[in-house]
Amino acid sequence: MDTLSIESLISNGARRYERLAGNLKRRIDRLAVLRVCVFFTLLASFSFAVSGHYQIAGSSLTLLMLAIFLALIFRHDRVYRALNTCRARIGFLNDDRHRIYLELDKVPQAHEWHCDPNHSFAHDLDLTGSRGLFKLLNCAHLSTSVDLLARWIEGAPDNESLRQRQFAARELAPQTGLRMKLRTATYQHRNVAFNETPWLNVPAPSTINPVLLWPATILGTTATVLIGMRFLFGVEGLPWPLVSLVALVAYAWFGFRQRSWCESFLAHQAPLRAAKDLAAVLKAAPFHSKPLEDIQESLRQTNALQQLAEIEKVADGLSYRANALAHFLINFSVQWDAWHLKRLDAWRERSGGDLGKWFDALTSFEAHASLSHFQWLHPDYVRPDVTDDPEITFSATGLGHPLIPPSKRVVNDYEISGAGKIHLLTGSNMSGKSTFLRTVGTNWVLARMGAPVCAQSLTCSTTRIWTSIRIQDSLDQGVSFFYAEVLRLKAILEATKIDHPPVFFLLDEILRGTNSRERLIACKAAVRYLTERNTSGIITTHDLELLDLADQFPDQIAMFHFQETIQGESMFFDYQLHPDELTSTNALRVMQAAGLPLVFD
Repeated sequence: MDTLSIESLISNGARRYERLAGNLKRRIDRLAVLRVCVFFTLLASFSFAVSGHYQIAGSSLTLLMLAIFLALIFRHDRVYRALNTCRARIGFLNDDRHRIYLELDKVPQAHEWHCDPNHSFAHDLDLTGSRGLFKLLNCAHLSTSVDLLARWIEGAPDNESLRQRQFAARELAPQTGLRMKLRTATYQHRNVAFNETPWLNVPAPSTINPVLLWPATILGTTATVLIGMRFLFGVEGLPWPLVSLVALVAYAWFGFRQRSWCESFLAHQAPLRAAKDLAAVLKAAPFHSKPLEDIQESLRQTNALQQLAEIEKVADGLSYRANALAHFLINFSVQWDAWHLKRLDAWRERSGGDLGKWFDALTSFEAHASLSHFQWLHPDYVRPDVTDDPEITFSATGLGHPLIPPSKRVVNDYEISGAGKIHLLTGSNMSGKSTFLRTVGTNWVLARMGAPVCAQSLTCSTTRIWTSIRIQDSLDQGVSFFYAEVLRLKAILEATKIDHPPVFFLLDEILRGTNSRERLIACKAAVRYLTERNTSGIITTHDLELLDLADQFPDQIAMFHFQETIQGESMFFDYQLHPDELTSTNALRVMQAAGLPLVFD
C-alpha cells in the first residue's frame, strides 16, 4: 500500500462519516419535532386528567405520553452522542490528511511536548513546535501518553524491548478500526491525566463505620416515616419533631466528616471513566506481540474492566450531590453518600493497588497506537534494524527527511561506524548541510524509539545524540551568541566523557560567534579531542583550513561535501552528498543573487 492509497482510504472514510453525520442530524431534527408534539399531547392529556372529565382516559394517556417523552429524551441523547462521535472521527481523518501532506499547523494538539530548552537534540532537530516531528508522530490525547512518547524519544530501551515495540507497532498498524475506537475514547477524555488520584491516599471518614452508619440510617429512615405519617396520613401524637431533629444533626455531622474525601473523589473521577472506556476498547482485541499481550493480560488478570465499571457506578451514585434538594432528601433518609463511600473504601482496599498498573498499561497502549498510526500513514517508511553493537553504527540507503514533502525530498546514502570517527561536511551556502544533519539525527531518533524511518533501509545502534545546530543568545540571562555556543560545546564534550552508551554528535558551524583565527584554533582542538573519545559524528564547516586535519588523522576523519551547479546567473542545488572536500564557495554569488547593492573587487 502506498501513500496515495492511504490518502484514498482517509478521504473515503471522511465522506462516509459525513454522510452518516448528515443522517444523524436529520434524525435529531425529526426527534425534536416529535418531542414537541408529544409534549403538547402530554399537556393536553394532563388537563383532561385533572379536569374531572375523562379522568381515567386522561390519566392513562398522560402516563403513556410521559413514558414516550422520556424515551424520546434518551433516544435523542444517544443519537446526539453518535453525531458527536461522527464529527470527532471526521476531524481525526482530516488531521491525518494534513499529516500526510505535512500541513502540521492545521493539526490541533491537545497536549504539547514542553522539553528542556537545553535538551540534547529536540530543538535542533525540529521535534517540537507547531510544525515539529513530534506533532507528526503524536496522535495521543491523554497527557500521560504524550509524556510517555516523549520519554521514548529521549532515551532508548534495551534492544529486545525496542524490537518488541516495533513488532507491536506493526501489529497495530493495519487495525484501523481499533485505533479509531481508541482515538474516539481518548478524545472524550483528552483533558484527563492518569496520575490524578489523590483520593487514594485520603483516610476514610469514620462515618462509614457500621457502628455509626447503621444507627444513623435507621434514625433517618424512622424520621422520614414519621414525617410521612404525620403530614400525609394525619397521624397525631408521633415524636416526629425530636426524631427529625436528631436525624438532621446526624445528617449535618455525617456530611461534615465525609465531605473532604467525597469531593476529592468526585473531582478526580475522570481518570477512572477514561480508563474504563479504554479498557472496553481493548477487551476483545486479539494481540500477538509481547507488549500488547502484556498490556491486555495485566488488565484481564485483575478484572480491570469490571472493577472500573463498578467504581463508575459509585461515582454515578454520588453525582446526586449536584442537586441540593435530592441530595438532602436521600442523605437525610438513608445516608446515601456514606453507604457509597463505604463501597468506595471497599473498592480501594480491593483494587486501589492495581489502579496505577492499569493506568500504566493503558498509557502504554495509546503510545504504541501512535507509533502504529505513524507507520500506517507512511507505508513507504521502513522498519530499521537496531543492532546490539556497542559501538556507533549507522548505515542508511535512500535516507530522507520526514518533514520534507516527498515531491521535494532528496534522499542520500550515508554510513558511519566506529569510535572516534568524524565526518567533516563542507558545501556552499544553501546546499543542504544543516538539513542533512537533521535528516541523520531525526531518523536516528525515530529508530531509537521504535518508529519506522524515512529511508529505503537503515541499520543503526542505540546511542546518545547531541546536537549544536540552532544556537540562540539570551537577553534575559545575559548570554551572548558566542557564549551560548561555548556552553553548548562544553555540554557536548562533557557528555562524551561517559563512554556507554557512546555519543553521536551533529555540529553545524561551531563557534561562529568569534573571529576566524581563534575559531579555527578552537575547532581544531575540539576535533582532536573528539577523535580520542568513544564518540563519532558530523561537523559542517566553511573553514577549509580545518580540512587539513583529515591528513593528520586519515583513519578517523573523512570529508564529504554538497555542491551547486551554476548556469549563467543562476545556481541550482542537487542536495546530493559527495565524498571528498569542496574547494569553492558561493557566498559572494549568493549576495549578488539577493541583490545586495555592493561592488565586489
